[in-house]
Amino acid sequence: MIKKRVLTICTLLLCSGVAYAESESENLLLEKEAAASTLFSAAEVWNAAYGYNDGWRTTQHPRMIADVNGDGLKDIVGFGKEGVYVSLSSGTEFAAPALWVKNYTPMYGWQVPLHPRVMADANGDGLADIIGFGKEGVYVSLSTGSEFSTPKLWVQQFGYNQGWRKLRHPRQVADVNGDGMADIIGFADGGVIVALSTGNGFSAPSTWVEQYGFNQGWRINKHPRTMADVNGDGLADVVGFAGNGPYVALSTGSGFTTPAYWLEDMAQNQGWRVSQHPRVLADVDGDGNDDIVGFGKNATYVALSTGSSFSSPAAWTKAYSLANGWRIKQHLRKLVDVNGDGMKDIVGFGNQGVYVSLSSGAGFDAAQMAVKTFGYSGGWKISQHPRLLGDVNGDGLSDIIGFGSDNTYVSLNNN
Repeated sequence: MIKKRVLTICTLLLCSGVAYAESESENLLLEKEAAASTLFSAAEVWNAAYGYNDGWRTTQHPRMIADVNGDGLKDIVGFGKEGVYVSLSSGTEFAAPALWVKNYTPMYGWQVPLHPRVMADANGDGLADIIGFGKEGVYVSLSTGSEFSTPKLWVQQFGYNQGWRKLRHPRQVADVNGDGMADIIGFADGGVIVALSTGNGFSAPSTWVEQYGFNQGWRINKHPRTMADVNGDGLADVVGFAGNGPYVALSTGSGFTTPAYWLEDMAQNQGWRVSQHPRVLADVDGDGNDDIVGFGKNATYVALSTGSSFSSPAAWTKAYSLANGWRIKQHLRKLVDVNGDGMKDIVGFGNQGVYVSLSSGAGFDAAQMAVKTFGYSGGWKISQHPRLLGDVNGDGLSDIIGFGSDNTYVSLNNN
């Protein structure tokens, strides 16, 4: 797709009666050629591996970034044919792929449609470990900084053989008790089940709240469920978008509170659709509480968290919306702190490249093209080319990492 080292060009929600006034120039910005800002550097080749032409497929080979050696730089972790490969970041490039553990791949029975795999710190040592939801349960391979340990079954639950299915039972990892170790949260048929990490295993699973499950009417294609800290106490809480709005169950460290109705909006009954309108939890005003950011029909809406409820949705920018031409199957939209001010900003992978809208705490500024690479018109496809954000050079700011057809590219954050 791109063969030069330095690249120049290669390039949900419904309005709820919220008034919105802004120049049409922002709407046109995402459709026409625009000069790139200086927010990110031009994309460069950091590694010649992990690309589509090298045999990597999103349907078979998950690729992630995580700090596996504790140096503060995000590294590549790729679940390849023979096993899990790692390319450590030096701050200026990724090292050649090294095989850190022979497991977790199709050769060993792991399949993307059946067996989720994530990177998280399972034992609190500051190194990202592999957590895999296999047939028999949850397996963990701890990072030593130079390899992953042999997979160990940490809990015989949440696996395929216990009846867990990706299209019915979301499973996530998050720290729900504040000890710095990643715990398992599973949305089962009967409710939310949690297994706490002890550092060398997961505790016996227990039901923390009898809600948000399949038996209570929750469906993956209608009702997003996620973990986020919405009251700023350092514990991950449950946020579930039911038919009539988001319900929140706060973590006490040993259970979840009874779900409370925090907002009558941004849900199925108000016209929001999983297939059209992404909803993300992120702190966009810097108060320590995660807020709802919804990419709607006519604008991007924000519902700020007060710690006990969400405010009425307000249109923070007209960009990144369905009416603005953004589509789930073509255009990634992510929330990260681009400029280091403690407030999450929008990073959108549009047609012509990557666009950024910085948060002021009360709105998002006009979308500006950050780098003329990684865009849909330049051949980057969600089905073939994962694009991630993370700090690969240790300056505390998120950079862009793109797994292209031929190489792995990085665009450094210039803030």
